Amino acid sequence: KTSHRFSKTGAKYEKNRISKRFSAQIYSFCLTYAQYLADKF
Repeated sequence: KTSHRFSKTGAKYEKNRISKRFSAQIYSFCLTYAQYLADKF
């Protein structure tokens, strides 16, 4: 029972970690795109 609860929490943590990394990727992409637009105009 304890291990099951732990795996549930672990999955939740893993999901949160992935979403954080994904949002960081989007943020860096937006910065790069803004730089590209600034260079273009």
